Amino acid sequence: MTISTITSPHGVHWQYEHCVDEPQETLDMAPSIAATIAIDEAQKTGKNYVVASSAQPPTIHALASDHPAIADLGLTIMYEFTPRGERVGQPNPFKELMENGVWELRMTDTAGGWVTEGAYESVVAAGKRILKLENDPGSALFFKFHVETKWGSDEEAFSYLQFAGKNASRLYGVKRVKRVTRVTH
Repeated sequence: MTISTITSPHGVHWQYEHCVDEPQETLDMAPSIAATIAIDEAQKTGKNYVVASSAQPPTIHALASDHPAIADLGLTIMYEFTPRGERVGQPNPFKELMENGVWELRMTDTAGGWVTEGAYESVVAAGKRILKLENDPGSALFFKFHVETKWGSDEEAFSYLQFAGKNASRLYGVKRVKRVTRVTH
């Protein structure tokens, strides 16, 4: 486990890098720790702070929303907090697809960034696609979901599911989106 905190003119940048030999629970708890740090720093500095992630190696960050490392490292923003400690909703880049509830399947690409694979009418359909992408002849897979106990809700917890591919070489996320006009599969 590597934890670092760097203070620069851009603000505090806290980072947790998960090691392969560590329990998965440490990675699962890292966003909550980062959120606590982000809220504290936002309140201290008067600037919005975010919790962000990168896939390879799995890393969680807490840093100012205007920090250049977000773009430099290709981070995916998970949460954003205001100086009042309130959570800001992130804009959905696929908003034009939205109309009726569907499940959006995202996965890591070879560079470790997240790409959208498609939209599905059910978790089962998205799961079938994951099995096909993994060349897995099986008929079932186990998803994980993250429960944020400080400021989360049941709706949020059950709206985003995660799955690690073979040897964790690829990560998948299935997220409930409220509206879509076109379903891929």
